[in-house]
Amino acid sequence: MSPLAASIIKEFKVLSRDKTGLFLMFLMPLALALLMTVLQNSAFKIVNENKVDLMLVNNDSNSLFFQNFRRGLEQTGMFNLSIHAGNNTDSKFSEDKASIVLVTIPKGYAFVLNQEIESKAEQALQLFGMLDSVSVSEREKLALKNLELSFDPVLQESYRYSIKSTVISVVMAIQNEMLLRQLFYNVNQFQPDSTALAKILPNPLLLSESLLKENSVVNPNATQHNIPAWTVFAMFFTVISLGGNIVREKRSGSFLRIKTLPVSITHLLIAKQVVFLVVTVLQTFVLFSIGAFLFPILQLPPLIISSGFLLLFLATFSCGLCAVSYALCIGVYSNTIEQANGFGAASVVILAAVGGIFVPLFAMPEVFKLFAIISPFSWAMKAYYKAILEISSVHKLLLNVLPLLLLTAILQLIAFIGLKRKNLL
Repeated sequence: MSPLAASIIKEFKVLSRDKTGLFLMFLMPLALALLMTVLQNSAFKIVNENKVDLMLVNNDSNSLFFQNFRRGLEQTGMFNLSIHAGNNTDSKFSEDKASIVLVTIPKGYAFVLNQEIESKAEQALQLFGMLDSVSVSEREKLALKNLELSFDPVLQESYRYSIKSTVISVVMAIQNEMLLRQLFYNVNQFQPDSTALAKILPNPLLLSESLLKENSVVNPNATQHNIPAWTVFAMFFTVISLGGNIVREKRSGSFLRIKTLPVSITHLLIAKQVVFLVVTVLQTFVLFSIGAFLFPILQLPPLIISSGFLLLFLATFSCGLCAVSYALCIGVYSNTIEQANGFGAASVVILAAVGGIFVPLFAMPEVFKLFAIISPFSWAMKAYYKAILEISSVHKLLLNVLPLLLLTAILQLIAFIGLKRKNLL
């Protein structure tokens, strides 16, 4: 048996005795991925599926406007509508846990709107030269009431603006139809039928919609974010086991004793990295299997890999190699196990927070997105997004993993310099 193969087998045996390290590397990220996916699933649905629960309350006696308004909201495809019978208030809304938006039609809204439409129609006919004068009545003194919108405080300002714009567009469409009906009546002295009205009304504005990147998803759902995120976190958390292992062997004099044997320390270090690289691949297999098979049973979005397993393996290999190199570097420069574990764990948590593990990058403030550029976690997440969300090619993925490979080479060089300075090579 070759020295390298013997060293790899020995490292597997040592790792199998590290129960705490195995727990941190497998069970902890599995629990975090499951917990965070459950907690974030509802919030991701609002952002990605563009659906929001809206309660519509009609305090007006005019049912025609209410039916038209309701139908217009349903046609937008933006809301899950629920209708509340009778009056409602903000306090009542605060007790309603299902809806995060409340739209209330105030009493007398349709009547005042009709009065305003009649006045506008007469003014339009006067401008067209078809009416000599406009009758002045009490209706001009009536001010049009406002629809009342109430939002749950957790709803972001940008999303509130989108909802307000949608509601306004629905009301404007109803007003335009009412105005055309009134103009038709003023000219012809009878209401238009559906065929005549269809000829007058303009066709709905149509837009051609597509994604900037073909066959891609704009933002990941909770599963598509959390499974790769906590997989990357688990990979870098091998610093606890590998870093501590290297420090332990340095302090016990194992490296110095190996120098007296016909075995190279390089073989030992390569063996350690090979073993933990295999661990990172196993971590990916376990977590991605949970996302693909267990999550649908728990009524969570399933994990679907768009680009196939080759790109997923390349992303995993690059991320795992970078994580192992980082752990090696920490182990070489740490003098005690406490230093390796303390600095290693703290640095991993900080880099994960900045790199979009706890909160996805698209939901982070712009300032933090700038800091994410320096975190290998963000590079790893982009590589996994490329493999999961897009039908991509190998060369496009390589552009995303190139920073990870460059960092790996730098970390290996730094570790080599440290070993040389400590006379361990």
